[in-house]
Amino acid sequence: MKANTNHHRDTPPNSPSREKDFLDLFGVWSREEAKEFNKQVDDFEKIDQEDWA
Repeated sequence: MKANTNHHRDTPPNSPSREKDFLDLFGVWSREEAKEFNKQVDDFEKIDQEDWA
């Protein structure tokens, strides 16, 4: 079985991407904003072994 690489289910594989039609629905972060966000959520990446003991 082949993986479906067509991310737009209703769009035929050879059609132009409609990604630009949806850009207004998604924000774009600057590098500084992304860096600040990652800093704020950094603790979510840590595993406390005592939680699993």
